[in-house]
Amino acid sequence: MTQITKEIIETHIDLIDNNEYDKLYDQLAYSCRYRSISDFTKTLLQAGINPLNYLTRIPEAYMWRSDITTLHNIPRAITDIGDSAYAVCESLTSIILPEKIGYIGHSAFDGCNHLSYVELPKSLQRIRSGAFQSCDQLKEVIYHGTTDQWNHIEIAESAFPYDHQVNIKCTDGTVILHEEV
Repeated sequence: MTQITKEIIETHIDLIDNNEYDKLYDQLAYSCRYRSISDFTKTLLQAGINPLNYLTRIPEAYMWRSDITTLHNIPRAITDIGDSAYAVCESLTSIILPEKIGYIGHSAFDGCNHLSYVELPKSLQRIRSGAFQSCDQLKEVIYHGTTDQWNHIEIAESAFPYDHQVNIKCTDGTVILHEEV
């Protein structure tokens, strides 16, 4: 089995630079015997290589089913979070997204059932379906923009849990999703 080293990554850096993380995974997966992109990502991180330092988009299924507990240090160059990027990270409790994030993909954080703290930037433009579904502990989201800015974000109807109320705390007030009667 081939070990991932910085030298191997550097020979494939053009794929990372072009946001073709999945192609990098495809090229190295067979020789390194990785079952999933998230396993591949974990190995890179253990080798001291942070793929996010080379990307502008967090790839699909990037840390799927990972045991991370917080997501606070996303590099500022990242603008998009791919579909299912952090889905089913059952230990994830807290997310703070940097200012350039404009897009949160389908089911990006779905199944993060211990997630209770989320900060979203005012640069956010779109939240896809299921982005925060099955986040049973999510009751409040901090949004760094106004209620008017929040209301102009393209948000899929099923982006947030539908079985309980979620309060979006904006800089000038609160927006209530799925208000309890």
